[in-house]
Amino acid sequence: MNGRPTQEIYFEQGLRQGDPLSLFLFLLLMEALHISFVRAMDGGFFNGIYVGSHEPVHISHLFYADNAMFIGEWRDENLRHLVSILQCFYLASGLRINIHKCCIMGVGGVTNVKVNRGDEMNGCEASKIPFKYLGVMVDGKMNRLHSSDVVIDKGLCDMDERPTKWLKLIPNKVNVLAWWLASNKLPTRFNMSVRGLEIQSMVCPVCHVGVETSDHLFFSCLVASSIMAKVLGWWGILDIDISSYQDWVKWFEGLR
Repeated sequence: MNGRPTQEIYFEQGLRQGDPLSLFLFLLLMEALHISFVRAMDGGFFNGIYVGSHEPVHISHLFYADNAMFIGEWRDENLRHLVSILQCFYLASGLRINIHKCCIMGVGGVTNVKVNRGDEMNGCEASKIPFKYLGVMVDGKMNRLHSSDVVIDKGLCDMDERPTKWLKLIPNKVNVLAWWLASNKLPTRFNMSVRGLEIQSMVCPVCHVGVETSDHLFFSCLVASSIMAKVLGWWGILDIDISSYQDWVKWFEGLR
């Protein structure tokens, strides 16, 4: 302590749930787990995977809050070393990983037989793609439109169990924005206040007139209305009075 060795420090009292210090202590322990995996890879005890072709990145684990994902080559030795690293982490920190609540899955040609054998070796639950990570569905080939469609339909924009109406001529992020607007899930000031967040002002920061709702931001805002009028003028369409997403859908369908 303070640059000098001392006797071993024993923990005699923990922190209550919700204590602000608990977050920092958790980060310190997760940093130790990260260093353990880095040293294991440097020593050749655990092999991750390389992502990318131009400048490949070596990935072995992903940490977010209290969620951890370990990624590596599919080999029995790799699985055994993974469990050993977690066991050493438990002995050093006191945080036990509940293996029975963990999932194991194989991608890239790994058969279900191998996954089931890995399940029997480690006691994890066998899983398969698509799977949910941090609340988002992940499919096998996310660069394909069909896989992104699964993510939108079952994860981000599940609305009334209706399938996503993809428009292939515009980027996927524009489709997602349209679904968020239709389902009123945009993080506007009004929506954030409804969800319990403290908002100093509800006034639209763009035009400074009216409450910032989804309909106002895209249709009633003075700036948005002027932009829409110019776009309609480029298309040779008369300016229209639209105040909500539903009105816009009816007007757009009437153009067909």
